Amino acid sequence: MRKVQFEFTDETYAAINSLAEVTGARSMSAVIRDALKIYAWLIDEQRAGRKIMSQDPKTHETKELVPLTVSHQAVAAARA
Repeated sequence: MRKVQFEFTDETYAAINSLAEVTGARSMSAVIRDALKIYAWLIDEQRAGRKIMSQDPKTHETKELVPLTVSHQAVAAARA
């Protein structure tokens, strides 16, 4: 295992700490590891041509989640 050190703004630090409390994560590192796993899954799903959707349980309105990295790549490809 490798040790990596990050610097976060106070706001980001508080957000990660809050997520650790809400999810019951043992550490802030666990929150970041889980976030990276989810982000990798999102990218893999989109690269496979799948859409990631969120649906409001009351109105059934849906929204598509488009990770920024994929969006930036699509914009760059369109400009080429």
